[in-house]
Amino acid sequence: MPPTGPPPPLIGALLPRPPPCRSLHVSVQKEVAERILAAPNTRDFGALGVICQALAEGEVIAEAPGSCFWPPPRVTSAMISLRRRPKPLTSDPAALETLTRTLFTKRRKQLGAILGRDRVEAAGVDPARRPESLSVPEIAELARLLGRPECPPHEADGSSPGR
Repeated sequence: MPPTGPPPPLIGALLPRPPPCRSLHVSVQKEVAERILAAPNTRDFGALGVICQALAEGEVIAEAPGSCFWPPPRVTSAMISLRRRPKPLTSDPAALETLTRTLFTKRRKQLGAILGRDRVEAAGVDPARRPESLSVPEIAELARLLGRPECPPHEADGSSPGR
């Protein structure tokens, strides 16, 4: 059976909770592997990659074309290895996940518009930057400093930034 199902929720469930394993080896669609391992300032960089990279170091260890499976899917699969970091970049994966989902649902907006200019500046980050320009360690540190942004301050009080 080809690995065409949605494994990111499984990866997202296993990485933050420490089971008795040091690594995960999974087959996913090649496009999903690219998103998990993407670097900042690339089209594929997003919440899934940030969360995985903050908790593990990863690499593609094999690729399998659709012809390797029956019936053959129209996608290429990739096997990736995710090795848990001895010291994860976050001690609160839930806060990191909340922040990254908030940031990357508005990836083309500036950080100050997403999280509130004052909060971002207080964290020592330029509020004019966009989420996709931050490195994984920068996002993890921002999550540590800001906690879980349930609702950005300007949305909670009905005001709007920049007005």
